[in-house]
Amino acid sequence: VKICDPAIGSGAFPMGLLQEIFTAKQTLWHFEHGSLKDFPASDVKLNIIQNSIYGVDIEKGAVDIARLRFWLSLVVDEEEPKALPNLDYKIVVGNSLISKLGNDIIDIDWNLNETSHGLFGADLAKQKGELLKIISAEQKEFFNPDSNKKKLTADIRKLKIDLLINQLELMVTTKGIETKPNSTGKKLAEQTDLYLQTLGWKDSIKQLKKLKDQPDKPLDFFDWKLDFPEVLNELINPNAGFDIVIGNPPYVSNKDLKDKTNLESKYKTAKGQYDLFSLFIELSFILCKEKGIHSFIIPDSYVGRSNFTNSRAEFFSKSNCKKLLHINNVFESANVSSLIYLTQKCLKPHNSYISYVKAVSVSDWKNSSFSQISFFQDLILNTNNHRILHLDSVSYRLLQKLLKSTINIESCCFLWRGEEIGKKSDLIIETNIKNSLPILSGSNVQKYAIKQPVKYIKRSNVSKPISDYSKEKVVVRQLGEVINSTFDKDQCITTQSVYNIVSDLFPIKVLTGILNSSLINFIYQNYFKEKQEFPRILLENIKELPLPVKNRRIFSEVSKLVDKIISQKSQGNETTTIEQQIDSLVYKLYDLTYDEVKVIDPNVPFRKKEYESIELE
Repeated sequence: VKICDPAIGSGAFPMGLLQEIFTAKQTLWHFEHGSLKDFPASDVKLNIIQNSIYGVDIEKGAVDIARLRFWLSLVVDEEEPKALPNLDYKIVVGNSLISKLGNDIIDIDWNLNETSHGLFGADLAKQKGELLKIISAEQKEFFNPDSNKKKLTADIRKLKIDLLINQLELMVTTKGIETKPNSTGKKLAEQTDLYLQTLGWKDSIKQLKKLKDQPDKPLDFFDWKLDFPEVLNELINPNAGFDIVIGNPPYVSNKDLKDKTNLESKYKTAKGQYDLFSLFIELSFILCKEKGIHSFIIPDSYVGRSNFTNSRAEFFSKSNCKKLLHINNVFESANVSSLIYLTQKCLKPHNSYISYVKAVSVSDWKNSSFSQISFFQDLILNTNNHRILHLDSVSYRLLQKLLKSTINIESCCFLWRGEEIGKKSDLIIETNIKNSLPILSGSNVQKYAIKQPVKYIKRSNVSKPISDYSKEKVVVRQLGEVINSTFDKDQCITTQSVYNIVSDLFPIKVLTGILNSSLINFIYQNYFKEKQEFPRILLENIKELPLPVKNRRIFSEVSKLVDKIISQKSQGNETTTIEQQIDSLVYKLYDLTYDEVKVIDPNVPFRKKEYESIELE
């Protein structure tokens, strides 16, 4: 079995698999021999490391620690000290995502086998394969602590440089443009890009030839198919790829990346806002062989954030996902929630059945104290933005129905965030003076109510159009676990902790009732909500919330009930019963059956006969 961690760090994940394979071999030995008396523990581990473990990291310090970790795993099982294996070609320093020679990118096309350039004679592919086999054999020999390290290092270095030079020369000849283009329009842009790329290849050839003449200088270059040819290069392995790709890739926002342009030209999922870990996910599908296993631990933001939509689509269209584990505080050094997944690469995935577990902590998970649901993989691919939701199949399909059969708020409303000031701003005053307007902060906005006292702001200090604020509107509090909104007819200005919604196409009071309903809360909690230290409602999510088709009679009833609730709330009265009436009308507006209503609220306060008696017209 071939195992790789493309961001190996300290080596914890491959080490864990080493122990698993070792334990399996130990168990088989015990079964065959009846005891572990003569079990060659150190030799077994040595064999696993040599034939199964591969790793890469961009940080030399991390690679040194990983190598040390594997050496220590051998030492503990040795009765007498032995020379330790050389791991230089097993756990290597390199950039997993892009191949760089100095500051230049070299993306080798190993499939080029054009013989017109006369590089290796008539059968270029065969000769390249032979050279790659020699590299693989010499790297394997280097593993032996008694090998001639100096000679092997020099041989391997020379072979790699020769292969790179020859392949780059072939790329220049067969794919490049060596004269400056003089076309026009789009063709000129394309040819200019290729011309500049050709110049880059030629420059890399010069660098490599210079390196070849300086044998004491290291070849600081990593290419997956050159460094691990026996696993990944189709020229010598027709079934190329790792059996298992595992790890904890780095979490770095694209805003903080140096090689953004190169990454975005190479990876399909590097679009808009993205993170380095999502590119490692894409890379892992390249490294895995068909039906290979892929497992990473990544931030839980992957399940729902819109910036990972492309990555999720790629993930679920190229694999059969088996398990998802959503868990908090996995790492002692960071208070973050994580997603661990186990999936199998498959170019034509079937509708896999996914087990999705949510646990508050590692100890809860170990003690089987968690929430578990299962659903079919197609439900993710068929849901807007391919969000990964912790819902059973029935709830998943209901959510799809709600999201697909309706328009969203943004399509018929204008939404904006309030003034970019906090509630303690000097611009906010306590008294209603001339040319001032009431201003609401988040703490003022409650469900169907505006909490007093309200403060004020001078008209001249309002930066956003007062004409928008002066319309009848819905105001929504930003902070909170659930949506809290109310109707405002008093021309209130709002701070940045309040969202405002106006519309000439959809009745504002009806929108207030819908936003405060149990149905919208169900959608928000299951489709949009993300775990945050300070829970908040995002404006982008409010915009996506679905609205029903207009129904004059029910809209009129909802509007009257909203007025009634606001009136009762202002007098300090209980309004639960009226809110339940709005809930029943909202369910009808979204065309839900009584059974579907019970999926949202198993303790629904009205009976089936009452619900079905509600007439739409």
